[in-house]
Amino acid sequence: MTDLIKNNNGTIFPPAMVFAGYIILAISLFIIITGNWILGSILTLFAVFISFSFSGLEIDISKNRYKEFSVYFGIKIGKWLSLDKYIYLSVLCNKEIYETHGRANVTTSDSIKYFEVYMLDITHAEKLLIKKFKDPDIALKYAEYFSGVLNMELTDYNPPLSSKTILNRYRR
Repeated sequence: MTDLIKNNNGTIFPPAMVFAGYIILAISLFIIITGNWILGSILTLFAVFISFSFSGLEIDISKNRYKEFSVYFGIKIGKWLSLDKYIYLSVLCNKEIYETHGRANVTTSDSIKYFEVYMLDITHAEKLLIKKFKDPDIALKYAEYFSGVLNMELTDYNPPLSSKTILNRYRR
């Protein structure tokens, strides 16, 4: 078993922007071929930044630490922090909605449902994303495996409610 767990949590930019980056990349390569290499190079850098930037999480089990990172141009940026405050694991269901607005006042939206495995602190106020899944069964199996590896209890997400939150819910 390896002591370092690496998880890629996906692109930083929304899917429509990543697709636009691929189109800009193709256009910039065409511009370089036709002779304007300065403009083509600038557009290539911009397109590579948009299309290939992603984020993730590394966990070093032997040293009990984690690093949330972002990768830009192949360079990983992030710092190591201690895992001591996280004692629970939980699987949460989240929906990501992407909207595109056109000039003719037409909105196109796309939603993707994810089941995400999180590490939680003792009050469930802080959470740290470990990995996203599209299938709830696979997410639960991963959380069960991961709870054994890190000796964390698998629990339901139940954060404390502040008096302000309770009043806002009462007013609805």
